[in-house]
Amino acid sequence: MKLLHLKQLCFLPLLLGVCFYAFCEGFIRAKGLAALLAFALVAYAHLRIIPKNKIYNFITALAFVGLIWLLITHAMPGFANPIIFDHVQVSQMSSYYSMRINFDKVIPALIIFTFWIHSNFKWSLLSYQIKVTAAVSTACIACILFPAVLSGFVKFDPKIPNITTVWALNNLFCVCFSEEVIFRLYVQSKVEQFVRNPFASILIASAIFGYYHYYMHSGMIMAILAAVCGIFYGYAFSKTNRSVICAILVHFSLNLCHFLLFTYPHVMRN
Repeated sequence: MKLLHLKQLCFLPLLLGVCFYAFCEGFIRAKGLAALLAFALVAYAHLRIIPKNKIYNFITALAFVGLIWLLITHAMPGFANPIIFDHVQVSQMSSYYSMRINFDKVIPALIIFTFWIHSNFKWSLLSYQIKVTAAVSTACIACILFPAVLSGFVKFDPKIPNITTVWALNNLFCVCFSEEVIFRLYVQSKVEQFVRNPFASILIASAIFGYYHYYMHSGMIMAILAAVCGIFYGYAFSKTNRSVICAILVHFSLNLCHFLLFTYPHVMRN
């Protein structure tokens, strides 16, 4: 068993504060709070207690994956994620868009981030990580958005909507942070432990990431785009000594560029 490090203990007040606020506002009800407590206990058992026992590891991993899937697909009862924007257009050419604060997605990610054993941040790597993040972000934007324009899925549409600040905060924490912690910090790291091949782990984690988007959005285009994007996020994570912050920044850079410079989420179809 490994106790939490001081840096990780710093996230506990944030985690508890978010849960307390959401519960007081009615966004998390008693069943949801119980589900989060159960997930926190399973996460601690799975991520912090490391016995050399295959049966224990299998059971805790199965419980962990099952609970996280129910939470991030909004299948777990006890949550009333508030709608921030409902059926709005950020530009005349853009399709209608709705946005929620998904507490059943961001809180599990905070739990994973708090309990994760490995802390790979090193000041000596900061300059290198910044360069890799900038390079991968540029390549990701070019490889994803330009083909999307050529296919007609989006169009060049520069703008600064009045919802930009709220959108950016929600996207950074409830989308990019949550998804990268779950699919890169956890899924990709665990897959690499089994396959012993960084590139294969990137591809497998990206495929799972794509399937998640297909399941949530019921669209093959979204699934393919998400899977391809996942390769870039996974590469940034792997190349920067498993820095999930770098993966989050690549993810957010793409989303922000899409939001500000192109039709968001895609072209409105007549």
